Amino acid sequence: MTPPDHTQLDIVTVAVVLITALAGGEIARYAGPYLVIIVAALIGSYFALQRRPEFGRWRSLGFVVAVTALAVVATGAASIVAAAGLGKLGVEVQAHYLLVPIAGGIAIVGPDWPEVGAWVGRLIRRRAERHVDGGGAS
Repeated sequence: MTPPDHTQLDIVTVAVVLITALAGGEIARYAGPYLVIIVAALIGSYFALQRRPEFGRWRSLGFVVAVTALAVVATGAASIVAAAGLGKLGVEVQAHYLLVPIAGGIAIVGPDWPEVGAWVGRLIRRRAERHVDGGGAS
């Protein structure tokens, strides 16, 4: 596979070029984004693990593997949805630019997603109540 024909230096392009140099072939085009996701998720899982000092060595390893796997599975779709949502707000961004923050964010939250969901639910409920109670536009 030849390197990309543009001069972008986003992290995904850099990963693709590095994998092309090391392994060559078409695989780099597919492996590059996943390498970026895995690195971002590993960094995020490190920070999530800091909230769990009671974990031993093996439990910590299992935690990092599970959180990284969650990020690998969810990041691609989440970045596409986020790019589309931002596009509707007038912010045009390609999905691959969102891979790092989304993978890192998924991993940093780790297993605390139920609490994040509850917080978002409370936020939506408060905004809806303000709107219904005559607060007008939120």
